[in-house]
Amino acid sequence: MPVLFALIALLSVMSLLLLLLPLQKGLLKGRITLAVSLIAMAGSWYFFINPPHLWQLTVPAHFPPLIHTFTHFIRFSSEGITPLLLLITGTLLPVLIAGALRDEKRRLSEDHFFAWTLLSTGLYFALLTTAHIYMLLVLWGIAAIPLFMMITGTTEGMAATGKKTLILFGSAHGLMATGAVMAVALSGTPFIDSIHLDT
Repeated sequence: MPVLFALIALLSVMSLLLLLLPLQKGLLKGRITLAVSLIAMAGSWYFFINPPHLWQLTVPAHFPPLIHTFTHFIRFSSEGITPLLLLITGTLLPVLIAGALRDEKRRLSEDHFFAWTLLSTGLYFALLTTAHIYMLLVLWGIAAIPLFMMITGTTEGMAATGKKTLILFGSAHGLMATGAVMAVALSGTPFIDSIHLDT
């Protein structure tokens, strides 16, 4: 699944670059984000047409044992409607960015909106395709950061909305963690496509 991994890496790296580079003009950030989103859309279409079944990160044998332990978690799958969901997300991303870019010409957006949007989309791609239930929990927790940063803003109302979102996200994360531990204990496997339990 190198295409998916490249998409996740592209979105994540570009979002970090937009956060770190001293680009003063929001329009420039928006145009860069639009270009990246068009690449992501093309990648999601390629993934939809040629969906691989399973991909797992492998490292050479001479790497330290600790790294081999972590590669056990980095496993992605394209089961079910995953390719369709990636296609919808990848296709809607440039539309969202184009709309935000149009509004950017009339009024300045919240700080780093474009960067957080790219990071949130990259994490969403990873969430949709991860095959390890504990990696799903880790990614879900990380996904709260860009979501909170996009929602919270300079006004008190936006800050309150951001706090409520974080509380809801954290509560869902706690319930998911409990369910994940129970599912692994009952099924004996942490891989999502191998967990077969009655509701």
